Amino acid sequence: MEMKRMAILAAALCASSLVAAADDDDGGQLEIWPKDHGRFFFVNAQSAVKKELLEAPISVISSEFSIDVKFVDGTAPDAKSAQAELKKLGAKGAMWIVNDPALPISLCACENGWAFLNVASFADDTEKLATRCEKLVFRTFANIHGIGDSQMMPQCVMKTAVGLSGIDALVCREYSPEAIMKVGAYMAQAGYKQCRRGSYYDACEEGWAPLPTNDVQKAIWDKVHQMPTKPIKIVPESRRRKEGGK
Repeated sequence: MEMKRMAILAAALCASSLVAAADDDDGGQLEIWPKDHGRFFFVNAQSAVKKELLEAPISVISSEFSIDVKFVDGTAPDAKSAQAELKKLGAKGAMWIVNDPALPISLCACENGWAFLNVASFADDTEKLATRCEKLVFRTFANIHGIGDSQMMPQCVMKTAVGLSGIDALVCREYSPEAIMKVGAYMAQAGYKQCRRGSYYDACEEGWAPLPTNDVQKAIWDKVHQMPTKPIKIVPESRRRKEGGK
């Protein structure tokens, strides 16, 4: 019965798992993705700006919202082919980073979850390049995920900005708590699902651990799932009142 119950729990996860070195006392760290969790691609389709300047804000987005984010090199479609390109990538959404003087700084399809971020107008300004890249990656990603102006926060990268001078004038280059809340709510409604992270012990206690793969994890599993050794006695109400009065 115990093995059958363990198999049912494992099947219910319906997700792939990544288990880190599991010789820790807590069983190691897990990363469990739900089925059809949704993937967002950042596609680098230009060479004017070094990838390193883009990787930092993309990493923040991946960590902040706990979604599946991929940063890859590739080519950008035209706007008419964007939806078809999403299907080829196997993505729910994407941001293509391009260098095209004919395009605006950003072109956002807010209702469709994709965008173009164009570095053409600022790639040559080395002094402001890093902060502009950081701000614009954050802003473009949020703009296609229902953000708007963070009205309750005087300092946020999502405050209203007109042109590059408006971008440069922003006091803050990162999301405020209001912006994080809005983007998180929108992404949940759009179908993105968050990854569960924690120790194997935590996963067992919370009910989402996969079957143990080593002795340390098995010991944790057995400890958390062991049946009570002392049966619970059901005492009549009259007796409980009597004993309680002693």
